[in-house]
Amino acid sequence: MVSWIVIQKPNRRVDIFIHLKKYHVKVAGEIVLKPTQSGIAPEYAKVFRAGDKITIEGIRFYQDRDIMLNESKKALKKLLTFLQQYPNMTFKLLGHICCGDPDNPGIDFTNLRTGKKNLSEARAQYVYNYLIKKGINKNRMSYKGMAFRQPLGKRSTNDRRVEIEIISFND
Repeated sequence: MVSWIVIQKPNRRVDIFIHLKKYHVKVAGEIVLKPTQSGIAPEYAKVFRAGDKITIEGIRFYQDRDIMLNESKKALKKLLTFLQQYPNMTFKLLGHICCGDPDNPGIDFTNLRTGKKNLSEARAQYVYNYLIKKGINKNRMSYKGMAFRQPLGKRSTNDRRVEIEIISFND
């Protein structure tokens, strides 16, 4: 059996170390998710600890709006399945925007749908509201807008994203 270890570096790079499960030394606060567990999407079959961030792959938004593209529905369903299997995990949803001002990364864009200058927060709130409608307890999660503080350095569509920051795994 192979397990995955994800270690986040300060420069937002993720290194993945693969080793046989028999050589893994469990660290307090981590949870090992096995790829063979029923219902877990392969991208979530990793080792996570409090403080880790997970980019929700496949969740994309229309430019300057908090409206998600239709192609994102499949990714939301995978996320929902993952969260349902780990009801003791608490987390924060982090919304991001693209194309901000590198000299003022904390300045958020205007959401064309509402006219408010809170686009990154509105994107995180969109996912938050979806999860509540699907039965995820609101006490497990919170949301925050990150504006342009953490661009990925790829295409602008990759920066219009939502991430999960794991807060805790309560036993």
